[in-house]
Amino acid sequence: MREGFGPLERIVEALKKHLDLLDATRNEIMIQRQSMLRNCRKAISLIHSGKIDEAEGLLLDVISKLREIDEDARGEDTACVALRMTSIVKQEVVEGMVLLSIVRGRELPPPERIGAAAKEYLLGLADAAGELRRMVLGAIKRGDLEPARSYLDWMEAIYDPLSQLTYPNSLIPIRRKVDVMRSLLDRTLSEYLFHEKSSSMARTHES
Repeated sequence: MREGFGPLERIVEALKKHLDLLDATRNEIMIQRQSMLRNCRKAISLIHSGKIDEAEGLLLDVISKLREIDEDARGEDTACVALRMTSIVKQEVVEGMVLLSIVRGRELPPPERIGAAAKEYLLGLADAAGELRRMVLGAIKRGDLEPARSYLDWMEAIYDPLSQLTYPNSLIPIRRKVDVMRSLLDRTLSEYLFHEKSSSMARTHES
């Protein structure tokens, strides 16, 4: 070691140890993240299949794991790493919990119950609209227009407040999602009205 450079090397070594800790935290969360994302997506699939209790169990398990990660990330830097790594998971668990609540006829869970920040909650809420379209089309296919109308009403209820958000993408990238929601809503409404009219005409002919 050259004379006089000892403090510099000690500083760099200490910072390296800190970065090693953050990297280990990132790797550990990454492994858990893949499992949690799979469970969120499986839960949404189960909801569409009518396996509501099983779906709820998976989503609650993901929420529990997210809380453990947040609690373990005590340092400011570690918390930032955890937040970046789990943001997409929180978004997807919000999507699943919103869909689950609507299907069960419950009030939507608030962000704090899920452990999601404003960004994750609003983005997950927007994504739920796409899943609601699937619910509408599934109900129409079964000939159940009443639940189809209810899911369509929820799509509109979600779209209305989100369409009024005017924040830059650097804060929350929601504008594109809102535009997609508008397109999905228009198409879904058109398909619903077509089948409603067809059903009404069929009943008229029968009578």
